[in-house]
Amino acid sequence: MKSKPHSELAYLNVEDVIVDERLPRDLGDLTELASSLEEMSQLQTILVDENNHLIAGMRRLMAHKIGGIPTIMAIRIIGFDAFKKKKAELEENLIRKQLSWSEEDVARAELHRIHQEVYGVAVGGRPRGDETSHVGWGLGDTADLIDTSETSMGMSLKMAQALSIDPLLAAETSRSVAHAKLKRAEISEIRQLLAERSSEEIQNGVLLGLALDQLKLLPSESVGLILTDIPWGVLDDSKYIPKFGVLTDEKSQFPDDFVSSLTTIREVRDELYRVMLPNSHLYMFCSSLQIPFILVHYSEVFTVRQSPLIWMKGSQSGGFNLSSLFQWTSGYEPILFMSKGAKPFNLDDPLLVHKPHDGDVLNFTRPKSLGRWGINEKSLTLLQTLIRLSSTEADLVLDPFCGSG
Repeated sequence: MKSKPHSELAYLNVEDVIVDERLPRDLGDLTELASSLEEMSQLQTILVDENNHLIAGMRRLMAHKIGGIPTIMAIRIIGFDAFKKKKAELEENLIRKQLSWSEEDVARAELHRIHQEVYGVAVGGRPRGDETSHVGWGLGDTADLIDTSETSMGMSLKMAQALSIDPLLAAETSRSVAHAKLKRAEISEIRQLLAERSSEEIQNGVLLGLALDQLKLLPSESVGLILTDIPWGVLDDSKYIPKFGVLTDEKSQFPDDFVSSLTTIREVRDELYRVMLPNSHLYMFCSSLQIPFILVHYSEVFTVRQSPLIWMKGSQSGGFNLSSLFQWTSGYEPILFMSKGAKPFNLDDPLLVHKPHDGDVLNFTRPKSLGRWGINEKSLTLLQTLIRLSSTEADLVLDPFCGSG
């Protein structure tokens, strides 16, 4: 009959302790620990099996070696099988919290794996705390074993799997930072698939018709970015275009009074939200007078930045401009920024020439008067920057108004 495992105290030469292959782990700076052992003549206990194979205490063993301390105190366990040896190593390391976040996740995953090898995968769970009636080993069992939550344990398993695919994740400063990076990669992958799906249904081009009517024809969750210049509600049907070869105003062929513009903006809101992919951005050029209405109405469905971005479209040489002896010239346009879900900016896009440096002030000079297609034409570089910053390759970019209202 096989005897039960038991222990005995032993004093071993450090060179007699055998270290088998173990999970990779950064032992940190052992100099201070080694000095403390030498100065205080402290003996640190390690755990070994009957053949002096190390079970737990790698850091203490190495500190003895670095400090030149020839003898180490050990608790020798007699009768441990391979599973219990591995379990003891992993649990001791996890409880002592000497691991980096990535090492801890790998150790947790390994502890979970070896228990499932012995007890099988849980089907419907097992009685907690009763090791004699296993019906499989589940996530909650490992969480209980190391005194953590199932949510934390689940994240550790996910991160350990991700680390096996991309070891560079271990260089991130924390588990939460690495998890956020992993989440961004997953979102990007999903968006790529959705964009490819929608690209089969929608081709590049201009759709002629009322914005609301055309939006209703677009598939749900097919648009990766909306970048638009809505009707401002400031035009007058009596004004026409040229005056001495220079654009002075545009003839409006649709109602563009202030009330009509707000009606249009309200009507398209839900359709804009519907056609956007999850985790997408929306940029809306508008007039300052429209901002309070849009903030109230669009905040019901979108996450809306409460203060607008400011496009500074004039000269950056300093000074000021007056439109007459009695009035100031407007040198900027507001842009409302909204999102459906949460999407990170593409700051690592190699073609993103202009990096953010002035906060929410966007300094892009507007096209020169004689080269414009319309009097309120936007800076092409500004539009390119916003598109690169807020969309993913293969995304469909939508302008439901095209500057025409």
